[in-house]
Amino acid sequence: MTLDVLLPLKFDHPFTYNIPKDINVKVGDFVLVPFQNKDIIGVVWGKSSPIKSSIKIRDIKKKFDFVSLSKDTLIFLEKFSRYNLVDLGIALKLFIFKRAFKEISKKKKTARILSRTFIKKEH
Repeated sequence: MTLDVLLPLKFDHPFTYNIPKDINVKVGDFVLVPFQNKDIIGVVWGKSSPIKSSIKIRDIKKKFDFVSLSKDTLIFLEKFSRYNLVDLGIALKLFIFKRAFKEISKKKKTARILSRTFIKKEH
């Protein structure tokens, strides 16, 4: 079975990848895929249309245990890219960067609060 994976690159379309039997993915999941000569994190965008058997399709390497993007988020990204005349991959890149920054900020804030709470000051 094949799925389309959107990569955070300057392309306005997703790329098709095979799903290995040991990986269970759904639309909105973050996956690691080979692209050119490196591995890139992308988002499963949907089921792909039929592909000619003569075309070689690469496999998804790994599924990440991140929170999946909802269908509403995927629709928003599509509308955002069309309205702003931006490639779909660039819209994804902007969204992922903002989301990752929020997660990092939350972790740092939590770590500061925990360190203040549980570390006793010595006098």
